[in-house]
Amino acid sequence: MLSEPSRRLAGDHHEVDGILIQLEAALEAGDVESVDVRLDLFWARLAVHIRAEHLHLFPVIIAALQQSETSDEGLPSVGTAQTAIARLREDHDFFMHELANAVALVREIRTQRDAQTVRASLNRVGRIVSRVKERLAEHNQQEELQVYRWLTLLLEPAELAKLASLINAELGKRPPRFTAAVWTG
Repeated sequence: MLSEPSRRLAGDHHEVDGILIQLEAALEAGDVESVDVRLDLFWARLAVHIRAEHLHLFPVIIAALQQSETSDEGLPSVGTAQTAIARLREDHDFFMHELANAVALVREIRTQRDAQTVRASLNRVGRIVSRVKERLAEHNQQEELQVYRWLTLLLEPAELAKLASLINAELGKRPPRFTAAVWTG
């Protein structure tokens, strides 16, 4: 069973995936304006999700494992958890770097007038998005089937409630350029 913080983060995965689907449709249609808007939203939502994990989830897991006196079935060692979290952080860096490149490319596309050049550039953005999508699917699965499940084994109900509050607050923070309606889809 997933804890409240885990359900919230897994639900956010689903919401971000929905934006990704919209981005892929815009890329397929060749709609530069829609690609620009959806790519910006996808990048921002993913960044906020990552920030919540870096600031709250990952430190809580490592601290709880370091303080744990038992070795419950299903719990990793501190070293194993640190390795898993380091891999997730590498993924996060990959996502942000690749999406920053895609955003820069779309900004460049918006200055182009030649339809063939625009299409070729959109294809490049599409390849970047495909690489992110592929790695993101594996990444989310590792989080949902492994890391998120550790919380119920590590934390007491009051600690889970506090973590849920921190994660909800973090996920609710949006860059000023986004209205609440756009941010929540």
